[in-house]
Amino acid sequence: MSGSSSLVATLSGIVRRWLLVLLLGTYAAAAFAPGPGLLLRDASFGVGSGGEAARFSLWMVAVLLLCGGAMSDASRVRELGSRPFALLLALLGSWVVPLVVAIVTVPILLACLPSDQAVSIGLGLALAAAMPVANSAVAWTHQSDGAIPWSLGLVIISIGLCPWVAPLLLSFMGLTLSAAQSAAAEAVVVRSSGVMFMVWVLGPTALGLVVGGLLGPAGRRAAGPWLALASALALLLLNYANAAAALPQLLSEARPQPIFAAAGAALALPLSGAVAGWGLAPWGKVSHQVRIAWAYSLGMKNTGLALGLAGALLGDAPLAVLVILLVTLTQHAVAGGVHAVASRAHSASSASSSGLGS
Repeated sequence: MSGSSSLVATLSGIVRRWLLVLLLGTYAAAAFAPGPGLLLRDASFGVGSGGEAARFSLWMVAVLLLCGGAMSDASRVRELGSRPFALLLALLGSWVVPLVVAIVTVPILLACLPSDQAVSIGLGLALAAAMPVANSAVAWTHQSDGAIPWSLGLVIISIGLCPWVAPLLLSFMGLTLSAAQSAAAEAVVVRSSGVMFMVWVLGPTALGLVVGGLLGPAGRRAAGPWLALASALALLLLNYANAAAALPQLLSEARPQPIFAAAGAALALPLSGAVAGWGLAPWGKVSHQVRIAWAYSLGMKNTGLALGLAGALLGDAPLAVLVILLVTLTQHAVAGGVHAVASRAHSASSASSSGLGS
């Protein structure tokens, strides 16, 4: 192994081991030094799917999906089609569990807060719950040595189904839309699941799978530390940029009660999803690696799309927007916890194997 490869492998191992601590560090940096994060969040360069400059977040998502695809064995992607019950179970879990959380949470909020605040928080939670699987689930699955083809598949399929599923869920949760709001919502969802989906989700994923196929098993093992490090850095930068928009506002808020309520509601969504993903895996008769992928995929929502819908539907509803931003932060914090558990289990398994082999 060359000197640079050895260094990258060492750095990749350190980052993977301390990823939760690094994530919390990015949140601290965003809270007390948000300026660079806001610049990154607003930065646009290159050409996007509509001819406009593409935002920084889209490029980071592309890096996450490219790295995940490159580390995947394309032949294993076909496993999803051969396991229809497991696939259906995971997809149902990704929407039904958040739906239940949102429905249960609203009456609790109404009992604790003024109705306008409770309704606003409930709207934000409903929008987040109706969204497809977050692209970042692929990066976390990658960092935890989970089944990347499953997380990639769940991202792609859930986004593809979103134009039909999201309106049904929002209607079921009582978010009655006017004709103008319905048209605005449809425009946002179609845009995110149309050309943008092709360019920024399918494109990097397909390119990654092609690169992974060209590398072969030995090449993927050699490139693994480089790809894992690139994926982790993109994940941390994306979190810093997102947190810079939410945490300063959170710390400066003079009314703590609705903020604490919003934070609790936001945390309930990814926490319940991750627990459900972990708990449903035995029902689907899937491997431990797939179980890890499910924990991330069911616990993480595409909050970028939720924010777009909030802007199109809700107008001036700062608490609803804040809830969605808090879901973004808390789902990565929960993912960091899942990563810590998965890493500890992996280390224990490796130590046990070493002991048996000695």
